[in-house]
Amino acid sequence: MQRIDKKNVKYILYARKSTEASDKQVQSIDDQIRLMKARAKREGLQIAAVLSEAKSGGKPGTRPEFAKMIDMIENGEANGILSWKLDRISRNPLDSGYVHQMMNDGKIAWILTDGRDYCEDDDVIFDVESSMDARYRKDLMKNVRRGMFSKAEKGWKPGVPPTGYLNDRANRTIILDPVNGPLMRKVFEYWLTGTASLTDLTNYAIRLGIRTPQHRERGGNYLSLNGLRHILRNPFYTGKFKYGGRLYNGNHPALISDEEYDRVQQLLGGLHNTRPQKEELQFITKGMLRCAKCGYAVVVERVTKKYKIGTSKEYVYCHCSGKCKKFKCDQKSINVPEQEILRQISKELAKYTIDPKFYKLAIEALAEEEQQRVNERDSRLQELKKEQDKKRSELDGLRRMRYTGELLDQVWFMEESKRIQDRIDELEKNINTTETALKDWRKYADQAFMFARYAKEDFDSGDPERMRYVMKALGAELKLLDRTVIFTPVKYLIPIKKTVSEMNNNSETDPTHILQGSNDHSGSNSKLWWSI
Repeated sequence: MQRIDKKNVKYILYARKSTEASDKQVQSIDDQIRLMKARAKREGLQIAAVLSEAKSGGKPGTRPEFAKMIDMIENGEANGILSWKLDRISRNPLDSGYVHQMMNDGKIAWILTDGRDYCEDDDVIFDVESSMDARYRKDLMKNVRRGMFSKAEKGWKPGVPPTGYLNDRANRTIILDPVNGPLMRKVFEYWLTGTASLTDLTNYAIRLGIRTPQHRERGGNYLSLNGLRHILRNPFYTGKFKYGGRLYNGNHPALISDEEYDRVQQLLGGLHNTRPQKEELQFITKGMLRCAKCGYAVVVERVTKKYKIGTSKEYVYCHCSGKCKKFKCDQKSINVPEQEILRQISKELAKYTIDPKFYKLAIEALAEEEQQRVNERDSRLQELKKEQDKKRSELDGLRRMRYTGELLDQVWFMEESKRIQDRIDELEKNINTTETALKDWRKYADQAFMFARYAKEDFDSGDPERMRYVMKALGAELKLLDRTVIFTPVKYLIPIKKTVSEMNNNSETDPTHILQGSNDHSGSNSKLWWSI
């Protein structure tokens, strides 16, 4: 077959890069077009069209301009391709195979690149070099993925960290954002009050001026409602992170404790619909329960029953939504009156309720216990800091010996230095944990006793908003099985429940103490909750 002269071919100039970011690749699309146009001008080549796109060539069917180029060649509008490199045309076997077939069929006479030209007789060479490009891409992806997992193993999350954190590129670590970090802490604290909806939280974050991280041309926007929901569920803020389906312990600073994170998830529990309500709240239990069998939401609906005598009556029932596709949930057909659910919750709350006199004594006992814990904390901190100073001196001495030549074993020096540094880092974490533990303890203690003192009173008030708040504060999402509500209380409420049960037992065996309000008796009970 006689070769067609390059000058008699109509070329499509095709330029591509894998990302829209202008600084991602050395040769930008403009540079590719400029270089190939310069060649066409030097050699007198005809350019029928210029097509360009910022799309990855690794997957077939994702490049509209590439598809347009193929259609033009199929329709006879062009019979050649002008591109900077062969891998700009394709990096996947399917697209490369399509171009190879068109060369074999004579529809593509020439493919001209900056380093090599391929005529229709070179279709096999084109196929081999395209396969090499695809193999290079696969090997590159494996190496990158290996590096990412290695970074995760060392405690650093690959990629862009969430709002409130920044990549420290100089040290290849993740640091707290000096601006957004403290503001994100305020967002978590506001949510932990249990009084805000996700809409309220979104507006609060906007008022604080928090914006998403700026990454090249993306980001820099205010947090959205869905974005905040994702943030609240992200364990990154506890010092951990998920990568590749695994949970890693990170080296970055935590914004919230594990206990606070658990509380955040509990408050998120039943919020399957957080859009602003356009109408007045009709059902108290709406969005507050899930089916214990399938895990899907329990819906609430109003049913009107008409009687033969001409009268009618409205009932409010709760039942499983039945949206589970894996199996048919039998809970959908079991209708439970909403009032029955409210009655069970009120009965459960009685197990956490303490009288005003006990509440006063408990708060006084807490103050005494707090002072004792302050003393214990200060003693513990002194021990930890003393050991840390000792380890730092030990590490300095080791380095000095290496510097002066007293220590010649490089391998032993590196291993020993790492062992000492790991212990210093561990002590630093223990110091931070010890410093914040007392604050967290008192906060949860106050919450526990406030709940035990006022929760049932608020729930029995009949105010829908107050009742829903108590249901959220009671614990993880409530579940409904058959006609029974299953409760999973917050961890810090479990000792209160045991304390109330103990008090009731004491009142039966020794009623005179309760009636007389003995300080010794009530005081001992007030300490039961943290000693259990």
